[in-house]
Amino acid sequence: MCDELEREILAMESRLQEVKLTMEVEKGNWERANKLTKHGTHWKRAAQTPHTPASPEPAPAEKPRPSKRSMTALLRRATVEWDTKDVVAWLEQLQFLELARQAEAASISGAQLLGAHLGLSDLHLRQLFRVGLVDASWKAFVREVASLHRRHMEAHPSLPPTLKAVPAAEVSLPQLAPPSRKHKRVKKSQPQITCWTCSKAKRLD
Repeated sequence: MCDELEREILAMESRLQEVKLTMEVEKGNWERANKLTKHGTHWKRAAQTPHTPASPEPAPAEKPRPSKRSMTALLRRATVEWDTKDVVAWLEQLQFLELARQAEAASISGAQLLGAHLGLSDLHLRQLFRVGLVDASWKAFVREVASLHRRHMEAHPSLPPTLKAVPAAEVSLPQLAPPSRKHKRVKKSQPQITCWTCSKAKRLD
């Protein structure tokens, strides 16, 4: 009985000794792994350094947008004094973007715009903007030109007559081909030929 107890005690002491040795080995490994070096802790066991957000890059300075010309200030000026940029700004404000591009390409001024407005006909306006087909947008544009012309006449009554409405003849306009006219053929009636005897008989009757 005593021998068994002694053997068990020896076995337990042996196991404790093994555990102690294992713990010492693990301790040595841990110390080596966490030993500070010039680069910090050992790379295998290095603690993750807190992520510092990179400093935000300065946003590129936005290019200043060209300020649109004030429509109020523009309409206070005489329309005949408008340059091409004024005409383009007015058209863009009214959302006639295609006509605005055409006005810029053709360098249309305010004087040309008023000079091409004939009131009842849009022929010269079509020549000025090189418009072939007429749609609802074009008709709305003609109404806006008429309104602009009327506002110009009312706001600037003291201007000389030559500036109130520039004659269309003074505006350089592209020439359109005149409409072709089909000549109607007139059937010539053939002269009636009667004999001398018949005509004499009619006179005697």
